[in-house]
Formats: sequence, structure tokens, C-alpha cells
Amino acid sequence: MCVMQYSRHWRCDLCRCNLFRATLHSALRFSRFLTRFLTACYSRLFGRITITAITPVSLLSCLILLLTSVATANPSVPNQHALLSGVNQQSFELLLQQAKSGHAKAQYLVGTMYAIGQNVSQDYSAAFAWLEKSASQNYSDALFELGILHNNGLGTQRSVPNAISYWSRAAELNNVFAQSRLADIYAFQEQDPQALGRAVDLYRRAADRGYAPAQYNLGVMHEHGRGVPKDLSQAALWWRRAAEQDYPYAQQNLAVLLEEGRGVKKNIYKAIQWYQAAARLGDLRARYRLGLLYEFGNGVTKNYVTAYMWYALAANNGLAGAQKNLERVSTYLSDDNTKKARIAIAHWLDEHPKKQ
Repeated sequence: MCVMQYSRHWRCDLCRCNLFRATLHSALRFSRFLTRFLTACYSRLFGRITITAITPVSLLSCLILLLTSVATANPSVPNQHALLSGVNQQSFELLLQQAKSGHAKAQYLVGTMYAIGQNVSQDYSAAFAWLEKSASQNYSDALFELGILHNNGLGTQRSVPNAISYWSRAAELNNVFAQSRLADIYAFQEQDPQALGRAVDLYRRAADRGYAPAQYNLGVMHEHGRGVPKDLSQAALWWRRAAEQDYPYAQQNLAVLLEEGRGVKKNIYKAIQWYQAAARLGDLRARYRLGLLYEFGNGVTKNYVTAYMWYALAANNGLAGAQKNLERVSTYLSDDNTKKARIAIAHWLDEHPKKQ
């Protein structure tokens, strides 16, 4: 009995040992495969690179750089600089090595890091120098960022014409940020009869590639008939596309059309959903409109406590008219209900600390 018991344990331990060795062997094989795969992908983006040893740092650095490279090409992301937050010092050194070898994307990323002070001391002159190297290879993001530096006089003498020149070059390379920035400029050149047409064309090119701010602004052009025939159905179409990307201004404008039945079929319930989405993202107009809906019971049960909350959230951030409505609704509330409303405001602010 004892021998058999010992024998079973011995065999079980042997099986565990073999399983562990097999698992370790598989892990090492996968690590080698992953290293070769990441190296091949990285080489396609930056050029040839050699990783001499399989280490967590080498794997992580290469993976971070790949993810950063893919992410910075996403036109729906409004803040490209936030995408660099995951790059650590080891990754930066690897990136700097590639930049010095003449790779445009690496030069752009290094220049951007100098501009925002990521892993290095903020240095606009160094940022300008690296971005200029990248831009000389027609890397569109670098051209756009150089336009920003020229426009704001950072690392170089301020020159709006130079900024427009760089943005124009980037726009020709289908950079959505540059297309949208140029469109903003043309949209306000009332003295030029062709400017509005150029603005619409640039907004549309960026909007077709999924850039939410351009989709929103193209909707505004259709709403007011600027550069295009006035068409609220087209405005609703573009606002919906931007709204689905959590662009609060588009969510608010689409909600108004749905509430009033202009350009789209009237649907108060969908309007409320979009108002709530925009309000959560900080849109003051959406909070104000929600206050109106709850005060008068339009599409929701009339609730002065909730109306007070939404008016207060709009008024506390300076929206004109919200304070007057807040004072009016407060006259309908008892002391107990006023306390409930203030508790509701505090809870909302706790749940949405960045969207006050």
C-alpha cells in the first residue's frame, strides 16, 4: 500500500516536472516567435533593428513602440501626445537610436517627446530640430506639429504663414489634423468667396477618415448653409458619426434635432440619451436642456430635484441662463428637497470628477 502510494506520488511528481518543462519550453518558443514577429513589424515601420537577447525589456520596448506607432496613426484620437505616456526610458533610448539612424516616424516621436517633456526635459528647440528632420522626409504628423510650433512661436520665431504652409503640406498627405486646422482657418475668411468651399472640402476629407471634430464642423456647415446648401439631415448624419465617437458637442446638437424633429424623425427618448451622454462628458448646454426637460416633464417624469441638479451643474460652470432657471426651480422646492438636490449634485460630481 505504501509502495503503491509512493509510486503514484512519484509518477505524479514526474508528470508535473515534465509538464513544467514542456510549459517552459513552449513559453521560450513563444517568446522567440514574439520577438521575431515584433522585430519584423517594427522593421517594416522604422527600418532594420536587431535585438540581441530575449529580455522582458526588449519585448516590452518593441511592443510599446509598435503600439505607439499604430496609435499615432489613428485619426479619431484628438490628443496624439497622450499616446506617448506608456513609453518608458528604455523605450525612449531605443527610439532615439532609430531617430538618429534617420527614421522619420522615430524622429517625429522624439521631437514630440521633447515638446511635451516626456522622458526628457522639455526643449522646444530640440523638438523643432527633430520634427524638422522628420518633416524633411514628408512625414505628415511632423509637418503638422511644425505648423503648431510656428503658429505659437515655440522653438522658432512665430510665423503664421509658415504654419499654414506646413499644415498645407500635411493636408496634401491626408493628415486629418492639418486638414481640420486649415478648414477652421478658411471657415472664417468671409472676405474670400472661395474660402468656405475649401473649408468644406477639407472638413469632408478629414470627416471621411473618421476624425470626429471635422465631422462635427462639417455638420455645422450643413446646418447654416456655409459653403454647402443648408441641409439639417446632412448635419444630423455627420453629428451622429461624431456623437458615436463620444464627441460631446455633436451629441448635444444631434439631441436638439431629435428633440425638435428637425432634419430627423422626432424622438425625445433618443434625444435624452444623447443629452445625458454629452452632459457626462461636460457639455453645459446638454445639462441645461436636461434641466428644462425635467422641469417641464418633457419625455421624463417632472422632477424639480433633478431639474435643480442639472441647472446647478450648468450654472456652476458659467452657462448663461442656467442661474436664472436654477433660482426659479429653487422656489418650487421644500428645504428637504433642496437638500436632496444638493446631495444629488455632490454624488454626480464624485462620479464625474473630471467633467465638472
